[in-house]
Order: sequence, then structure tokens, then C-alpha cells
Amino acid sequence: MRYLASERGHVVSKVMQKAGNVGFDITSLESTIDSALHEMVAEVGQGSGSVRNPDDLALVFQAMGDLARLRAMMPELSESTKSACELVNEEQQKLDSLIVALDSIPSDGEMGALLTTLRNKSRELEDRDAELAELQAERASLNAKAAEREATYRRIAGQLADEYVKSVEAKRILSASQAAEEKLIATEVHLKERLLRRLEQLIVEKAGMLLRKRDLIASVIISNDSYEPRIFNAQQEEIPLTDLSAGERQLFAVSMLWSFAEIAQVHLPLVIDTPLGRLDSAHRQRFVDGFLPNASHQAIVLSTDQEIDAVLYRRLSSSLSHVYTLEQDSTDGVTTVRAGEPFFHDSGRTQHQFGTTDEPMSVQTVLSLEKANT
Repeated sequence: MRYLASERGHVVSKVMQKAGNVGFDITSLESTIDSALHEMVAEVGQGSGSVRNPDDLALVFQAMGDLARLRAMMPELSESTKSACELVNEEQQKLDSLIVALDSIPSDGEMGALLTTLRNKSRELEDRDAELAELQAERASLNAKAAEREATYRRIAGQLADEYVKSVEAKRILSASQAAEEKLIATEVHLKERLLRRLEQLIVEKAGMLLRKRDLIASVIISNDSYEPRIFNAQQEEIPLTDLSAGERQLFAVSMLWSFAEIAQVHLPLVIDTPLGRLDSAHRQRFVDGFLPNASHQAIVLSTDQEIDAVLYRRLSSSLSHVYTLEQDSTDGVTTVRAGEPFFHDSGRTQHQFGTTDEPMSVQTVLSLEKANT
């Protein structure tokens, strides 16, 4: 019995020794268990002297049961063993890494040199930090100056923008003023051109009404610069003013004044002193019939007793509103104003409504003409 017990312990120990080996083979362990079981079965079957009583037989079966249980535990043991192997391998790799790291650790001399280099680098780093702090302070100062200058720039830019807007507005106003001035000048030139051309037509028209020679003046050209008139006949030949008679020059001047008044459209009284002195009878009739009744809304004519005679007076009678006679006595130098019809010089004697006198006397007639629609 002690033998079987020792054999049982031997077999189990052998199995456990196999299992304790990390690098064991599960198949080899199973083979060891099978061999132990067969040996025990063989001993029991042969009735070996070592199995002499039932107690020994019970031990044999107990050992076989232990081996069977061990075999049943083999799959679980296999997984545990596999995990243990993986863990051992990982730890082995870590150990190898530590060994390599330990081998790479420098010696004391090398460590001293490295520490010295490290201290030097540390001092350099401190110096760099100090320089960096100075640079940061300088940068902050520059940023402050830049902000101040930017504010100044923005203020100046705003002022310049305002000045620019003002200058643009001023330029726009100046340009508009210049354009307006140019337009006014152009309008003035155009209007002057039109007025001069219209004046030229009126002068020709009025001269044709006053001059006995109707075709004497066919056209008139007035200079745009000097406003000097030039006269042309029907053959477009220029007629110098000196070629006209005194009466023709007077009537040409009257036609110009008449045309000026008509273009100006200003209603002012017209006062004419001794207008017929240089005119012959034909020109006098044209002057009295064409000009005096139409010259203005009111015309005042100062005539001598030899200018307006009875015939011309009758021609003007329909346009007359007032008639005055101025009589100046050469003896006492007194001028008498008389209202009413004038007197007319006839055969050296002065005749009027107050009688006839042989006394020397200066007589002038004042005629006031007004248009009927005025």
C-alpha cells in the first residue's frame, strides 16, 4: 500500500512537473498520463505482488481517478499555460529592452560631460528667455506706437477724406460753374448772333421805309466784335457811309435807333430836336408818315417854324395829343409858351391864331405824339 501511494505520488509529481514546465508540449503531457494509467492497469490486471489487498486496489483506482481528472483539466490547463507563455514572453521582451537601455546608459565620465553641456544649455536658455522678454517688451512698445500711429493715420485719413470730399464738391461746383459759364457764353454768343442778324434785317426794313431810294440799302452786316455796320447794295457791293448824303446818313442813323428800340422792347418816350433840318421834302414826308407815328408809344418833336408846315402838320394830326408853341421875344428875351395849333411861316410873316406880327420872333413848335392803343 505504501508502494502504491508512493507510485501515485510519483505519477502525479511527474505529471505536475511536466505541467510546470513553461515550454512543455500538451500532447507529451497527455502521453505521460496515458502511460501512467496503462502501467497501473497492467499491475492490477497481472496481480502483481505490489497489489496484495483491497486497500491497495482502492489506491490504484484513486490514482487512476486523479489521472483522469488531470486529463479532463488538460484543455483548461492548456489555455492557462498558453496565456502564461504569452505573458512570460512579454515580460522577457521588456527585460531585454531594459537590458538594452541599461547597456546604453553612459559612463560616469560621459554623464559628467552631459551634465555640463546640459547646464550650459540651461544657461543659454535662460539668456534666450531674457532676450525674449526684452524683445517682447520692445514688441509691446512698438505695438503701442503702431496703434498710436494708426490712430493718427486714421484721423489724418479722415481729414484727408473730408478735404477730398470738399475738394471734389468744390471741383464739381467749379466744373458746373464753368460749364454754366461756358453755356451762358455760348448762349450769349448765340443770342448776340441772333440779335445782330435780326437787327440787320430791321435796319434794312426801316431804311427802306425812310429812304426815298428804296433799293439803296439791300443788306447790312454788323461786326460781331466792333458792331460797326457795313452797307451793301443789291449787287452786294459795299457802300461807304461817306457816299451817302447828309439826309441819307441821318435817316440811316434813325433806322438804326428805331431798330434798337424795337429789339430792346423798352417803352420810353422819344425826344427829337429839329429832325427835319437836313431832309428834303420827299424824305420829310417819309419821316413824318413812317417814323414819327410808330417810333414809340410817345414821341416829342421839337420843330422850328420852317420844319413842320401846314401839310406835314395835317399828316401828323391824327397822332397828335398835345401841341405847344414856344415864342421868344428877342427884345426882352422872354419865351412864351402857348398851347394850341402852331403858326406857320408864310412870305416872311409869322401867322398864328393870335394874329400877325412884324416883330422879329424865334418860334418853335413842340409836338407830342401818342399811339392810339397806348
